[in-house]
Amino acid sequence: MRPTVIPHICAIALGVTLAACRDAESPAARSALSVVVDTLGDTIVVRTAGDVPLDAEHTLNEVWRAGTADGHPDSSFSWIHSADITPANHVYVFDAQAPQLRHYDANGGLVRTIGRKGAGPGEYDRANGLVVLTDARVLLWDGAGNSRLNAYAPDDSFVQQWPAPVTGFSTGNQALTALSDGGWAARGFLRDSTRREALGRVAWFRYASTGVLTDTIATPSAAETDAVMLIARSENGTSSTPVPFMPRGITTLHRDGYVVWSPGAPYVVHARHDGRPLRIERTYTPVPVSDDERAQRREQVTFDLRQTNSAWTWDGPEIPREKPPVQELLVGQDGSLLVRVSGPSEPYEPEPPRVADGETPRPLVRYRSTSAYELFAPDGTLRARFRLPTGAVIHALRGDAVWGRVSDDEDVPYLVHWRLAPAPTR
Repeated sequence: MRPTVIPHICAIALGVTLAACRDAESPAARSALSVVVDTLGDTIVVRTAGDVPLDAEHTLNEVWRAGTADGHPDSSFSWIHSADITPANHVYVFDAQAPQLRHYDANGGLVRTIGRKGAGPGEYDRANGLVVLTDARVLLWDGAGNSRLNAYAPDDSFVQQWPAPVTGFSTGNQALTALSDGGWAARGFLRDSTRREALGRVAWFRYASTGVLTDTIATPSAAETDAVMLIARSENGTSSTPVPFMPRGITTLHRDGYVVWSPGAPYVVHARHDGRPLRIERTYTPVPVSDDERAQRREQVTFDLRQTNSAWTWDGPEIPREKPPVQELLVGQDGSLLVRVSGPSEPYEPEPPRVADGETPRPLVRYRSTSAYELFAPDGTLRARFRLPTGAVIHALRGDAVWGRVSDDEDVPYLVHWRLAPAPTR
């Protein structure tokens, strides 16, 4: 098949809700990305090259934020673990430290707090994940001691519960995925005695809307590029940590029930579109890691592992001099693909660690990594690029609407709703 070349900004605009082409003959448009759509067997290949022009640079404009700085248990947050949205843009959020499951309306107003800490019907302890299903039920993976899945009706009343997958364990805001067929999938691990990993191969346990386990979706073997670990052992135990900036396989589950994955380096994402395999290829200018940052990170890793074995010495590969391009993958509720891309490190002064008298403080790393997000349409064409505030995390995405968490200068967390919009032109 002859490749289709899409050479200007019209190919990557966010649509009528965000931006149309300002001027296809402008200098910005003429220097925009080159997008080539090709096929390789039955695979659709979308190759994007070049720098993102001004017309595709977007900003996050805050619509509302929920939470207070006064520490009130019913209005402030301690630790926003996970959140998801309804079709009407209501937000369900789990505060892990309280713990509390809260329901906010489309304007950020608190509707109610659901359930409470405990082990009774509808109660919870520590969450592994939270999603809103297609029938508007809310599903909370109540982990730790309870090890179950709690379902709440659209009116927030408790409906029923199911046991969590016995071979599954996961944490984080992608531990559950609401599927387009009305069911859901729980991220966990497949135990495998032939593998050296403590937990095994990453997989998703797929459930029907009735709570019946119907399938297990394993990570593609090509995506199983584990982080390179440094390990310290002693008679008192074992500890491990990944080599900083080493590429690793990154996976997430699409709402249609297939795995979206990247090797981390090079910048390649594997997905599907219209029932066919989709491969997104993106040119990427490597981001260097300075010798100073490499030395500081090495010193910190060495300190950490010597807490287990005081004689531990570096026995793995050296810290890379370049960052892997792909850091994270997210799937929007509209099927869009969001890729977090490595950016340069910036110097900063972290808070000094608190230590008891006579203890040696943990070495500081006086650099923090920056990143950008590149948003791709379901067909693999690049729609926009934007940045998050430092320390912010995205929990949900639909069209030009984004929901997540952010902290202020006093490290107080808030639930935030943003809207993507074209960056002001200079």
